[in-house]
Amino acid sequence: MNARRVNAAAGVLHAAQARGRATAAGLAADLEAAGLLQSPETAEEMRALRARVAELEAERHTTNDALASMTVAQRAAEGRADGLAVDRSVQRLRAVLAPSGAEPEREAAAWAVSTGEIGQGGEVLRLFATREMACEYVRREGLPFSLDRAREQEDGSLYVEGRTDWLGVDLHAVTGLGLAAGER
Repeated sequence: MNARRVNAAAGVLHAAQARGRATAAGLAADLEAAGLLQSPETAEEMRALRARVAELEAERHTTNDALASMTVAQRAAEGRADGLAVDRSVQRLRAVLAPSGAEPEREAAAWAVSTGEIGQGGEVLRLFATREMACEYVRREGLPFSLDRAREQEDGSLYVEGRTDWLGVDLHAVTGLGLAAGER
């Protein structure tokens, strides 16, 4: 029941009765004049359209769930879920830190810009020598997060959460084994 339509019809009927119309035909004529009546065909079409909208909404949710599962599977197949993307980034950073090809004598640190979906893990987008460079990258690339809302951790790391996703700017140690979260 639509309360607004019922109230509109009640107002038309009340006005008709106040003018002395008491017959069903007179009341119906006033409702038609106010545009509040519809043919049985129109009423059936509205019911069918509402049912179709409900079907499409249910289908959309099913499709979205299937796409989310396929995306997670595709990312895993590309090596993102098991850290291969991080390893490639570490290799690029090592090449910059040790241009001669030799391992640096001391352990190096890098700021990683990472993003992902809450509860689904994430991936490293880029590595930077300083936090300022990482923050500038986030601003320049127009990522859908504002670092103004970020929570800062004791080590200077930044975290921002949206409704379904997150962004992090974290300090990591670059070791012979790859990136170690939270180590310097």
